Amino acid sequence: MLKKYFVMIAGMLVLSEVPIMASEVSELPQVRVTGKASAKVTPDEMAWSLLVENKGMDLAEVAEVHAAKVSELLLFLKEQKVEEKKTKTAQMEFGENWSYRERQRVKEGYVARTRVSFSSSDFSQYKPTWLGLSKLGNVSVQSVNYQLNDREGEEAKLKNAAMLDAKKRAEMLASSLGSQIAEPLLIEDVRTGSGVQHRALAASNSFAADEQATKSSASGQLQIESQVKVVFRLVTPLK
Repeated sequence: MLKKYFVMIAGMLVLSEVPIMASEVSELPQVRVTGKASAKVTPDEMAWSLLVENKGMDLAEVAEVHAAKVSELLLFLKEQKVEEKKTKTAQMEFGENWSYRERQRVKEGYVARTRVSFSSSDFSQYKPTWLGLSKLGNVSVQSVNYQLNDREGEEAKLKNAAMLDAKKRAEMLASSLGSQIAEPLLIEDVRTGSGVQHRALAASNSFAADEQATKSSASGQLQIESQVKVVFRLVTPLK
């Protein structure tokens, strides 16, 4: 009889170590919460996207003018002390230039395009760079994005803060019912975009139209957000 009793105890101990299956999670008393955290950080880099484009009736002439325009742009960036390793130039593209007239598709010569991107950490050069680009013919600014180099490090801090916020919310909800929270049963990282909100400026050769909108980001801060969903097991003490 004693031997049988020990066998039953051993069996109970083994069963207690079996992990909870996913199908059993929904059957347990639980509390579901969302934890959030946000912070304002100062951007440390600008990413510029430019487009060089020109059109003409003669393909050879279009190509020659285009090459000169691209060279002029790269020289200007060099004069602005933009590092060569931070400048990227896409391959030159040529094509026929089509337009619609009186509901008919009409060929109007040829078009050449090259996309140039570069990054800079000197925010004081924003206005001189924009004004300088506006004076270059056939060059348009597609966008200017404000970036944070150590984004992953900042997001990791926010993830931790969001988890603590979720725990605090769960404890508050459980205590209002005279219960407690136990171990987390589920943790979900809610994607909130890139983490850093960028401001993209419309293509324009007029600096005045975007100067005021840019000041708030160039000299201000960016918002970083983190959000998690957590399910805690709910424990209610027996009375």
